[in-house]
Amino acid sequence: MAGGARGGRSRPRASVAWSAIEGDLRAGDDEALIAGVDEVGRGPLAGPVVACAVVMPPAAPPIAGVADSKRLPPAERERLARLIRTAAIGVGVGAASAREV
Repeated sequence: MAGGARGGRSRPRASVAWSAIEGDLRAGDDEALIAGVDEVGRGPLAGPVVACAVVMPPAAPPIAGVADSKRLPPAERERLARLIRTAAIGVGVGAASAREV
């Protein structure tokens, strides 16, 4: 585990942690649908926020290259977005203004 910048807390590697969590959520139900959710904004109550949820088929293989979108070049983000939309069971995107938040 690598040390985190926030108060010295350690964070597990994402792939290991999420794999274990996904296994727990499925709990013997190989057809369970699990949504991956992420948001982007400018801090708590400081600006608008956009959130997205994606549900992939339970047996879908991982899509190579999916990572933190802020670290991907724009062309790669667009390419991955097309692959995700094509493979996904469902995609939802929502936005809220600072006032709504």
